[in-house]
Amino acid sequence: MTIDLGFAPMKLSDGELVGIIDVPGHEKFIRNMVAGASGIDIVILVVAADDSVMPQTREHLDIMTLLGVRRGIIAINKIDLVDEDMLELVEEEVRETVSGTFLESAPLVSVSAETGEGIDELRNSVQALVRELPPRDDGGSFGYRSSGCSLQKGMARWSPVYPPVDRSNWMIGSSCYLPV
Repeated sequence: MTIDLGFAPMKLSDGELVGIIDVPGHEKFIRNMVAGASGIDIVILVVAADDSVMPQTREHLDIMTLLGVRRGIIAINKIDLVDEDMLELVEEEVRETVSGTFLESAPLVSVSAETGEGIDELRNSVQALVRELPPRDDGGSFGYRSSGCSLQKGMARWSPVYPPVDRSNWMIGSSCYLPV
């Protein structure tokens, strides 16, 4: 079970490198989910085939809608744990759940992390959506909420901040020091 945010790169077959943020699914960790979900372009809504739609599935869908996410994929995982009839029922319930949302016409991919079944199809679906993304605005400034910082002698313990950062000078690996 994911409790905190997880981050990983994913290299697509065309060489494009995308970032994956794994957010908690359990309803007790919804604050962590929201922290990781802001600023994303594409969502992969993962539903376990052996659990089907859970309360947090609906919560995540609502939050993604509020955050303005407009593109996504539905992945039904753990298909190795259910039979075909159960998988059909889960697919039907998922489609009912996303009806009327931005995921209504989203591709639905059945996968097994255990056997690898469907993983290539999922990667291809991600790649297709990435190709459709409009270019990001790299001008202006943006704000990022910091939910914590390292403690160093003489520095403040914690402060939520929204610092404006010049996007044209912000690069992967850059450091940002904030006065507190």
